[in-house]
Amino acid sequence: MHHFKTIGNDLHGRILALLLFVLIAGCASTKGQSAGTEGYVEVPNPALTMSPNAPATIWVPRRYVESGVPRGGELVKRGYEAVTGGSTAAAVSAPTATPQQAGITGLAGKPAAFIPRFGMVVAVDGEKVYFNIGSEAGIVPGQKLKIYRGGTIVEGLGLARGELVGTVEIVGYVGAKGSYGLIKPGGQVRLNDLVGVEYPE
Repeated sequence: MHHFKTIGNDLHGRILALLLFVLIAGCASTKGQSAGTEGYVEVPNPALTMSPNAPATIWVPRRYVESGVPRGGELVKRGYEAVTGGSTAAAVSAPTATPQQAGITGLAGKPAAFIPRFGMVVAVDGEKVYFNIGSEAGIVPGQKLKIYRGGTIVEGLGLARGELVGTVEIVGYVGAKGSYGLIKPGGQVRLNDLVGVEYPE
């Protein structure tokens, strides 16, 4: 019986030592956390509006706040001001235009109606001519396209016209990337002839 009492006391001692160790470790980790956050400050999270799951606040180094290092939204605001010359007026909400609408401007500032668009004749069926540009390129029914033979598509520049064969008036679409039209009086259209949107010389 004495033997069992020694084992019981030994077990109680080990449990007590383990609890004491856990208590000391817990105090040390709490002290370490508070010491680690002394160099940081809690600020509103600039990503809160971009992600619904983002926390409302974040911790950043105190030196960022004290030295004025821009963060998130402030950085975007400064970049916008630099581009617009200091104007921070609210953006005007305008309806999204379709490629067919004349108000669209291209990267070079030209109205979309004057940006060269071109394709190739892929099928001919009597007066019907099918080509590989359509609604995605801003082609609309009723629009007139010129057909050229012997021209070249110059990468990055556009259509270097060849001999004018005729004019085709758009009747409809073949998917989003194709369309067809009726040939107007002119020469005989062939496969691989180039089709271009009329635009000023």
